[in-house]
Amino acid sequence: MRLGPLRGRPPGVARLDYQGERAWIRLAPERARQLSLKPGETITLNLQARWLSGDTRFGIAFDYRKRGARTGFGPDDDTTYQIIGLHTLEAYGPDISCKQIGAQWREHLPDISVALAEGLALERMRTGILPPASGEHPIGEAIGGQMKGEIWGLVCPGCPDLAAEYARRDGVVAHCGNGVYGEQFIAVMISSAFHERDVRRLIDLGLSRIPRDSKYAAVVREVIAWHDRYPDWRDTRRVLLAQHPDICNPVYGEAGIVVLALLYGGGDFERSICIAASCGNDTDCNTASVGALIGCIIGAHAIPKKWKDPVDDDFRCFARGLEQWRISDLARRICAAGRQVLAYHGSGQRFTSRL
Repeated sequence: MRLGPLRGRPPGVARLDYQGERAWIRLAPERARQLSLKPGETITLNLQARWLSGDTRFGIAFDYRKRGARTGFGPDDDTTYQIIGLHTLEAYGPDISCKQIGAQWREHLPDISVALAEGLALERMRTGILPPASGEHPIGEAIGGQMKGEIWGLVCPGCPDLAAEYARRDGVVAHCGNGVYGEQFIAVMISSAFHERDVRRLIDLGLSRIPRDSKYAAVVREVIAWHDRYPDWRDTRRVLLAQHPDICNPVYGEAGIVVLALLYGGGDFERSICIAASCGNDTDCNTASVGALIGCIIGAHAIPKKWKDPVDDDFRCFARGLEQWRISDLARRICAAGRQVLAYHGSGQRFTSRL
């Protein structure tokens, strides 16, 4: 593919020129039926990509399209794993193990590409390599832990140590090292957001529950220092991705984007998620982590309607048997699981680390 400038268009707009004969997007049969496509009928896709100074590449992903408006959220991999985590709590009770979470993965997940940490871990579990060994592989420090830490903070409101331990048990199913620390970092911030509103303080609390000498912690501290130095988030993004250019694997660039969006967003929901999305890289994961945290701080009532109305009360995931939800019902089940967790563990003194 070749990028070229468009005449008469604002800076940063380009023409995407595909040099091959034809590019195909294959639709699953059910998606084709939803689009009411006739044999031979074509769909025209108009794409516009914008980039920041110094960038030379971007990615395009196609998700879901249909004629007319569609309310609801998903299906999405980030939240699918969290639904399985919640389901594991409901199935086994508060003292779950990583092996029990892994068993639920094998029962409810379809085949996943082994190019992803989750798919590789699932394949390893299906051959008898159970957690935590299932997460010990060459791509174990990818973003997959960080992208699914929210659920453990939600079921441990105000109990960050509990949240960190649940996140560890879940994290080791498909990840290791800094991949697990990312899940713990997010879970601790979400848990703490029930009692703390300052994002800088929440970041410090997240750091306090992961190893200080870890690479993940070092990246978070780097972004804090750049935030204190640069007034514009774009400058922090530029130096962050210059030092950590890999997308998703390892997790460092994505960790930095989450932290910079929180810092420069200053607790404002719309500004925070728009900064996260504008940074590029793994936009759905990073924006969701940021939005979840700010949402916990301000409450659902304070989220602008323009962000809530398109979602309505519909939620979807691709875990078999758990595909369709009402968001209101999901919220009640998270609260019920949280009450069971807090009733079982009390102050957290009975919660010992185990596999």
